[in-house]
Amino acid sequence: MTRERNLLLGGAALLLVGACMTSTSGTSSGVVAGPAPAIDLSTTAPNPDPRVGLKPGKVDSATRRMTEYAAEASWNLRLLSNTPPSEKFVGVTNSDLAFTGYYAIQGNYNGYQVWNISNPRRPTLASYAHCPASQSDVSVFGKILFVSAEAASARLDCGTQGVQDTVSRERIRGIRIFDATDIRNPKYIGNVQKLCHERRGEFDSMHYLDPTRVEFVYQLPLAERQAMMDEHIAVGNRFPSVRLHTTYSFGLDDQEFVVAFETDEPADFLDLVMALRETKGSRYTVRDTPIFTCVARSFEHLLTDLGG
Repeated sequence: MTRERNLLLGGAALLLVGACMTSTSGTSSGVVAGPAPAIDLSTTAPNPDPRVGLKPGKVDSATRRMTEYAAEASWNLRLLSNTPPSEKFVGVTNSDLAFTGYYAIQGNYNGYQVWNISNPRRPTLASYAHCPASQSDVSVFGKILFVSAEAASARLDCGTQGVQDTVSRERIRGIRIFDATDIRNPKYIGNVQKLCHERRGEFDSMHYLDPTRVEFVYQLPLAERQAMMDEHIAVGNRFPSVRLHTTYSFGLDDQEFVVAFETDEPADFLDLVMALRETKGSRYTVRDTPIFTCVARSFEHLLTDLGG
């Protein structure tokens, strides 16, 4: 007994199949498949497996027509239709599937396509979003459509020119969010990366603070890090009585910088510390080690103090 509302989709094109108790193999004769003969009503899987050795098909990228039909094999399923992708998605890998009502949303490395499958024998394209950003895995929750974006070439503006810089404000790596109240015309809301991280830089790592909260760590672009260091040095120059010695730690503990100050005016040093706390770089300070205070002495004085 065929149940045509049990639908599956997959492969390079949109495939719709109905559950039945047959086993067939051969080649497709067109976009719309005819009824499969009831050859085997057994619930036992065929042996040998008819999928072994199947030949692939070919599609002319210019005309979008099949030039060679792929060999087929099925068991307990009947092919209802085989729909080629629309023009902007020809020859590009499909990723994931989601369903809402009588619509199937087909993820593709170039974006997604929405198919009306109310007539599974003749699916029709309801809408699409051409937005290259593999993998474009799709999910639906209520009236919200989520589409993943992870490729280094993926752009926030959905452009096809890619992203050349290692760190760029034009790149997206996250999730696009659409209002799918009208699935035939989804409205772009925004992306998780932009909504949560206005200044993201290059992703470094993530840490779970507890089962419900996660902390994302990003490396700010080099130009921004340098600007913060320049501000740090500029503030130090406002206190000429305090000499600032800052250097990279190069493996000392887990610290990024080693900072030392030299002055004969402790009050000026306290004012400098208060001013540095107002700089932009202080927002990104993860940890400060204790301040060690000492008196500068010449080598000869040190030997004398030690009894040498």
